[in-house]
Amino acid sequence: MQEKNKMGRGFLLILLSALFLFNPVIGFVDPVPNCFGYLLLCLGLSQLADLSESVSESLRRFRILLLLSLAHMLGIYLIYGVMGARSAEMNRLEQPVYILLASFLFLLAQWYFLIPAMRDLFKGIRTLAEAQGADALTRENRKGKTPIDRIRTATTRFVILSSLFAMLPELTILTSFEYEVENRYFPFDWYRFVGLFRILFGFAAFVVGILWLIRMIRVCIKAMKDKPWLDALHERYCREVLPQTGMLTVRRFSGVFFLFRLALIFAISLRFDNQSILPAFFFAILAIFAIYSLGDLVSREARLPVFIASVWLGGVGVAQIFFTADYLKHFLPEASLYQPDAYRAFLIVRAIDVAEVVLTFVLVWILLRFFMSIVTSHTAVDYGSNDARYLSADATKRLHREFRVRHYLSLIFFFIGTCFGIVDAWFRLEYPWMWIPAALFTVVGIACAYSFLFELKTQIQYTYRSNGMNKNQ
Repeated sequence: MQEKNKMGRGFLLILLSALFLFNPVIGFVDPVPNCFGYLLLCLGLSQLADLSESVSESLRRFRILLLLSLAHMLGIYLIYGVMGARSAEMNRLEQPVYILLASFLFLLAQWYFLIPAMRDLFKGIRTLAEAQGADALTRENRKGKTPIDRIRTATTRFVILSSLFAMLPELTILTSFEYEVENRYFPFDWYRFVGLFRILFGFAAFVVGILWLIRMIRVCIKAMKDKPWLDALHERYCREVLPQTGMLTVRRFSGVFFLFRLALIFAISLRFDNQSILPAFFFAILAIFAIYSLGDLVSREARLPVFIASVWLGGVGVAQIFFTADYLKHFLPEASLYQPDAYRAFLIVRAIDVAEVVLTFVLVWILLRFFMSIVTSHTAVDYGSNDARYLSADATKRLHREFRVRHYLSLIFFFIGTCFGIVDAWFRLEYPWMWIPAALFTVVGIACAYSFLFELKTQIQYTYRSNGMNKNQ
């Protein structure tokens, strides 16, 4: 009975994802981040994707959109956090231009990825509804349109209009350029009213989003109420997919390794005007989510150290962002060299930066140990006969030894990068170039860790005799 509700929960997650996607983007700021909506969509479509190639293609695009939405959050931090802290030193047109450029890139991403993703999603749902007899989703109205057809059209309109409404107010910055020259084309600086335009277009985008959300809720409720259709989908899933246990295991490991590779990027210590470009806070969040995604594949005792280290790093990362922003709000970075109050305030910032660098290395070290535990528990060489069991055991030892070498190489480079990172965090004003060797050694360590994870994924595919693809598609 518990398994039979999973298809319904999938549509519930699709419905919940719409609550994160309908809200307007104002000044490139997304009040309710879309990344949570895309994450819920990826989770909700995980089972349906094995029953429809169109849904599977849609899931692939939603994963790309998840990464782009994380980049969106990073862009908000860089534009409003890093640039906002030094707005007094910048040209007044510089930050608005970056907002316009980012809004335009956001529009392109929405049109290029989200529209086809939604189109494939509803195409796949309609195919499943017609094949399994979902009357509520295939019943046509007087115009010959099914609920799936109507929501697909409404979704295309919503994506186009909401992204346009997000970018149009930012175009007013172009009138500021013309207004400052003698022979200007625009006789008026419309950017002075950009706040009003953002409110008006934001309200229009909100109305469009509400109308789309209502349609989305109706379709998802119709799908969740059609119990015979959900039971038929579940029966087909149990018949065609669940017997492929190796495929499901490989898929989960592949997804977790991808999250870890993404998380390791935020271990690089890059700074712009004394503010971190890649906050370690994101490293901690991604590591926690990856550990949670493993579920029962790895014991709770093995996952607990990663979780604890991630929580500590996340807390210090938040403190680092807060104290750095507060310091730059009251002082210039160089003020700590000659002002006692600035020196005391910057001393706290430096101490937190050092703690963040150290905790980042601790989390990397724990993660590498965690990966080695996966190597010993989920990889082995098997030549397939009792006579060759000694050869298999010897080959398994050699395989684990190779992984251990990659593990130590990565750890050594991370350690050297951490040492330079500590010096950079404490003496960044005296030695402003120290971030370069810290970043270079960390990048080499990440490259070694990527090689480790890629080979581990290959060996897990060999162990479970699957590449993660559904044989029935």
